[in-house]
Amino acid sequence: MKETALAELVTYIFETQRNSEESVVFQLADLANLYEERLTQLGSSAQVDSTRPKDKLLQKMPELEAHTKAGDIFLMFVKDIGPAIAFACDYNDTMYMAKTAEMIRCQCTVFTTAAVDNIDPNPSSTTSRSSFHGTGISIFQHPMKDNISVRRDELILLTHKTKSKKVVPELPAAFMNMKTAYLKTKPEPLILPDDINNILNHDYHS
Repeated sequence: MKETALAELVTYIFETQRNSEESVVFQLADLANLYEERLTQLGSSAQVDSTRPKDKLLQKMPELEAHTKAGDIFLMFVKDIGPAIAFACDYNDTMYMAKTAEMIRCQCTVFTTAAVDNIDPNPSSTTSRSSFHGTGISIFQHPMKDNISVRRDELILLTHKTKSKKVVPELPAAFMNMKTAYLKTKPEPLILPDDINNILNHDYHS
């Protein structure tokens, strides 16, 4: 009965991969459940250890590889690993862009300035090994009477209290996953609104 259930499981994996135009990933827990259900249908009441179907599948299907993520085991065809990684990279790039755009979105007609600084450059300090290490980027909007810009809500960081030691709260993922930015060799001069130019050009000593 076990050989019959295993053969049907192998056929299911091959058919699923053949009929799919994209990379297919199988979670071992799901495959073990299918294997156990089929054994029950065939009259077996034995409990299934998920590691045994994995070893048998990898033995009968050398095209498969096992990968572990967050405690879960996934099986996928070797030829699909490259496309899957490429898709994940493209997806991450898209998410980085979306998160960055959400963070710094502002009115195009509002005068905006930015400040970039290296936070806590001392590698031996406590904060440099936790949340407060890296490049800090701050973007400021300067509202005017006819354009009040975009209201940004206060950022509240969750703190985890422990009795044994002090824990520095982690920053949100969107604050840590940012691509590097660079300036052009000869950037175009910034065009400032008239009221800002008047303030900058005002002679305060007269």
